[in-house]
Amino acid sequence: MSEPRTYPLPRPVDDDPRFTYGLLLEVVQVIERHGYPSVCGARDLVELQLVLFRFLYAPLTDAELADAELREAAAGQLRLQEARARLLESKEPAK
Repeated sequence: MSEPRTYPLPRPVDDDPRFTYGLLLEVVQVIERHGYPSVCGARDLVELQLVLFRFLYAPLTDAELADAELREAAAGQLRLQEARARLLESKEPAK
């Protein structure tokens, strides 16, 4: 009989404050202490970070993915509106 898995955890709605560069660097140190070559290239660090994230957190469901895309689109629209407002303000004649 197999034991139930603990991981992956449900993906956090916002950033998880535990998932930091410090965590990544500690994992790098453990790998190196076990005799593996140094992880020093940016591409290796990014890949390790992605693998660690995929192990820790479950993938988004289709509904969560759609919701995240809508939030990102809304945030992009807001940034665009703010940029337009700044542009219009910069074009107003001085009083």
